[in-house]
Parts: sequence; structure tokens; C-alpha cells
Amino acid sequence: MSGLARSTYYRRPDPARAQAAADAALRATIEAITGEFPGYGYRRVTHELRRRGTTVNHKRVARVMRASALAARMPAALESVGAGRDIGLAASMPSRLAKSIVASR
Repeated sequence: MSGLARSTYYRRPDPARAQAAADAALRATIEAITGEFPGYGYRRVTHELRRRGTTVNHKRVARVMRASALAARMPAALESVGAGRDIGLAASMPSRLAKSIVASR
């Protein structure tokens, strides 16, 4: 009739391809946000996307960030000033208590 095969007529587009293209666009936006705010996780990124006008589910943002290794960069742990030493009120408390307690019979 029309010279078109039946399988071609009934062919449906691949949803995985469409989702991959949409995820690529979302990934670019997420990379821009995480570049601007490196400490943002998926919750804050989702909020920022919605603030910028992109309606997106938090689970999708988490999935895209996990697949692209776009985790939030945590700040380095700070070493305390008194590391390895006994300083401060708690360290001097036993000696203060020993001075104020007088043993008597």
C-alpha cells in the first residue's frame, strides 16, 4: 500500500533515549549549580532548580548527581587547638578540686 513496513508504522520511540537527553540537559544545569555552590547536596540543588524555574523531582536530581559523581564537597575537618594536650577548664578541674578538698580526721 504505502510501501512502509508494518514494524516501521507501529514503531515507538525509545523512552530511554528521550530520558538520557533530558538528563543530559539537567546534568549541565546541576553542574552549573554545584560549581557555583560546591557544598550543595541534592536537596539544596533541587530547591535551587525550582527557584530557577525548572520543575524536577528530588529523586531524579539525586539519581543524576549520583550517576555523574556530583556529590557535595564537604569542608575540611578543622583540627582543634588543643589536640593532644589537656587544656581548658575540664583539664584543670581535678587539680582545682584537689586543692579545695582538705582531708581531715
